[in-house]
Amino acid sequence: MLAAQHGDEPCGVLAVNRLISENGASWPFHDERCAFDAVVVALGNPRAFLAKTRQVEENLNRCFPSEKSLEELVQDDSTHERRRAGELAKLLSAADAVLDIHSASAASPAFSMFPPSSSSSASLARALGGDGGIPFALKDFTGEGLGLAIEWAAAKGNKRGEGGGGTTAAVTVEAGQHSSSSSVDASVAAIEAALSWKGGEERTEATPKVLVVRRGEVVRKGFRWRTANGEQTPPAAFTRFEFDQLVASDEEKGELRCGVRGGALIVLPAAKPVEGEDAFLWGEEEEEEEKGMKAAEEVEKNL
Repeated sequence: MLAAQHGDEPCGVLAVNRLISENGASWPFHDERCAFDAVVVALGNPRAFLAKTRQVEENLNRCFPSEKSLEELVQDDSTHERRRAGELAKLLSAADAVLDIHSASAASPAFSMFPPSSSSSASLARALGGDGGIPFALKDFTGEGLGLAIEWAAAKGNKRGEGGGGTTAAVTVEAGQHSSSSSVDASVAAIEAALSWKGGEERTEATPKVLVVRRGEVVRKGFRWRTANGEQTPPAAFTRFEFDQLVASDEEKGELRCGVRGGALIVLPAAKPVEGEDAFLWGEEEEEEEKGMKAAEEVEKNL
């Protein structure tokens, strides 16, 4: 379990402290539902956490390039975060499952994100969405190649051998807004569900709505939100935008409009846009995205 990869996102740490306080030092093995023989809780970026800043030198969650081996990550000590990535990679490489807990600058329902090529990660993400659990799961294509911890863990982690697609199951949970009590509640729910996950088994109760994320925007110079009524505040997370509907603008691209033909839900709209960081993502409902892809294939066949 990975908490506070970004030092200003304390919800994972607070959730673990609450669970230990409520259940005692034997947590999580006091509960027969725990499916794991060993559970490791790692504080992602201790220096940034103590300073209450996002990072020391660079974004730790960009320091795990999937093309790099464990040995290469361990040898890279060019920045504080790269040294820390090498230390964490030793844990990630040996794990059957990784839960990476984050929060966001804007208010948002909790959701999970998983690498699209990892069936075991998809299984874990779906297991987090039971009653009172995480309501959305994002099959995230935009994270590929960015150096995310979960992408590296799913590609290079422990070989499971059965029921999970062959590699470590790795899922990020965005638990809500920084320092909100609801983000701690969502983190607790995600941790408890993850600890009871049994490989490829699917839970029978309610599962999250799955969204496919293939596109988004980063914050570029002059970025500002632009809604139909002229507001310059971020839209509410998971608001639906129709095709070609205006959402923002910047000096490089001009108007930023929804480019998804069937419309999409806006995910992670930045409350405090930082140049070079994510501005927002577009989430398409899984079933609708599949219909759209099949329709496109038919059009190509008839050309």
